[in-house]
Amino acid sequence: MVRVDEETHEKLKNLRRDGESLDSVISRPLERRERDVEEGAGFWIEDESEGARRARRSMKRDVGVD
Repeated sequence: MVRVDEETHEKLKNLRRDGESLDSVISRPLERRERDVEEGAGFWIEDESEGARRARRSMKRDVGVD
């Protein structure tokens, strides 16, 4: 169980869609964030991740960081 103050509770109630529970209001952005991570950096293919490593090494060299 999570307790919130009255002001937060009112804000959450105002964000509710028809027939939606407060739990769903809170879960919605968490699910969206999880999807964003899965679609993005969390699942790079090998070539993309190696390219990112090379770019990072290059940038570090450019600013004198080993």
